[in-house]
Amino acid sequence: AATANGSLLDGNGDGTGGDDLVVAFTSSFPDTEAPRLAQTYPRPNATEVDLRPLITVAFDETVVETSLDGRVTLEDVATGTPVAGRFEHALAGVVGDDPMPRSTVSFVPDASLAPGTLYRFAIEPGIEDTYLNTSTGRYAYTFRTGTAAPIVTVVEAFEGDSIEDNWWVPAQSGSTTGIVPDSTNAVASPRASLLGGATSMRIDYGWDAAASSWLIREYLNGGPPRAVTFDDTATLRARVFGDGNGTLFRFAVDDASGTEVSPWVAVDWFGWRPVEWDMTTGETGEWIGNGDLEGTLRFDSIQLGYDGSSPVFGELYVDDLEVARPGSVATEDGFAGGAPLEVLPSRPNPFRSRTDIAFRLAGPADVTVRIYNALGQQVAVLADREAFAGGAHVLTWDAGSVASGVYVARIESGAEQATVRMVLAR
Repeated sequence: AATANGSLLDGNGDGTGGDDLVVAFTSSFPDTEAPRLAQTYPRPNATEVDLRPLITVAFDETVVETSLDGRVTLEDVATGTPVAGRFEHALAGVVGDDPMPRSTVSFVPDASLAPGTLYRFAIEPGIEDTYLNTSTGRYAYTFRTGTAAPIVTVVEAFEGDSIEDNWWVPAQSGSTTGIVPDSTNAVASPRASLLGGATSMRIDYGWDAAASSWLIREYLNGGPPRAVTFDDTATLRARVFGDGNGTLFRFAVDDASGTEVSPWVAVDWFGWRPVEWDMTTGETGEWIGNGDLEGTLRFDSIQLGYDGSSPVFGELYVDDLEVARPGSVATEDGFAGGAPLEVLPSRPNPFRSRTDIAFRLAGPADVTVRIYNALGQQVAVLADREAFAGGAHVLTWDAGSVASGVYVARIESGAEQATVRMVLAR
């Protein structure tokens, strides 16, 4: 064989043309296995699970999205009662050297689950992969909820222009090193956790494998998130959509004497999962601080690292950056916190269609909960002098066809009243 200009084919690569080109390959066996669950969150038999969890499972291959319809369920184990909620299918990462991504399924209940209760998450038979292999068994596992909802303060919801306004791109930080600049960035993405609003932060990373050290510092420069303060009695957490590459992830906070970081976590999962730093343990990672969390804390940055062996290119999504503190639990003598009425931040906030309004009472009381728009007009009544027992309660507001905007929930109990600000972002 020869090229168009008459050059002979050099099949064996010895520099002399005129020999055959031989290509050898081995065919693979056809895929005859039905898709299987490879990862779950929460883990099977987990306890102290959030009352409104973001449940995520990952298959070992790509599944046909339409085959999931009507087959994703959550139920109360004791009663068999199904839990209303919604699920989302998304593709993430790769399987070894195979470019076929894994399917992930995330599910979130419409309202908070009952405390201290055993639930079963299941995907019913009939799930198909792209070769039309169909599952014949039920994928199922159980977990138990905790006894109280945490008190949550949102640091950054990653909505609207907040990423562009409040965050540097990685290359702006002098601490960022060992990257491929053209492949490293932070932008808003429409892939958002089901507990959040409409967008998240997507961090694209590219590591220069020839470098001697690697760090991406995604710095929070200002805006309302920078004004949120907390201390070492809290847990800092965010939800991260992983690509399974093992990229290292951690938080950084500013304290009275410098900047401290959490221990590294390898993002070896696919789909959404929370990353948490329980600061009550005092455990920190190594960076430029002294290893102690001191005084008032503020969020500094999200940081990524490279272990020298994992894939060098990929992307992570971060959403729902927040500070959580343990919630109080009702006892036989009343409310452990002592306050007659305590109102927690609504969750999610911002929200797309439904949000939970949580409050606690020191004892039995009549409660009224009304929702108002930015003009002060009443748009909904969730409770009207309704009798509630002492302890924690959650009411869900379904915004229905109400327009996007800022709303206020006013909770009244006797002489006590409190308000909660909420943002509806469809």
